[in-house]
Amino acid sequence: MGKTPVNRALGELRGKIDDYVFRNLEGETVVARRPRPLKVPPTASQLAVQERFRQAGKYAKAVLRDPARKQPYLDFAEESGVSNRRLFGVIARDYLQPPEILNIDTTYYKRVVGGEIHVMAKDDVLVTGVTLKLTRHADGSLIEEGPATYYGPYWRYVATAVAPPAGELIDIEVIATDLAKNRTIERMGLMT
Repeated sequence: MGKTPVNRALGELRGKIDDYVFRNLEGETVVARRPRPLKVPPTASQLAVQERFRQAGKYAKAVLRDPARKQPYLDFAEESGVSNRRLFGVIARDYLQPPEILNIDTTYYKRVVGGEIHVMAKDDVLVTGVTLKLTRHADGSLIEEGPATYYGPYWRYVATAVAPPAGELIDIEVIATDLAKNRTIERMGLMT
């Protein structure tokens, strides 16, 4: 895809000429080859990807029509220097990419009430929540569960129940969500 600086000859050039498509994107004229029709039908996985992108577009359009849902994306665009013209793409990308859980730190847990588990999670726009669920590994019985609180660069979960003593394996499930309601789940075992 070629770009040219805006000048009098190309500044307002838009549309198709021969095998090329010209369009104006944020003050630059972008030139690209015109897409050619496929000679073979798409595979099932290609159709699935196309549907996922179609759903991302529907999500972005719905968000842009709803001022309350749109505002966090506008805030993100302002903070990161993204122009409002690219907002649709930012919203669609957020739909397509779930948050990441980077680290689960149990250093301050100690299996007592008030012990803390710290979670580092990130998203391309905003992580809206992190929840934790602690269960006994042996029988799957619930020890406790609840939301973590954003505390600086990490999410902090404060224990409300005494866990089984050290030596008994505990399963920790962490769920991070973003603005598009994507969820990422990560599980780990804790012995100490």
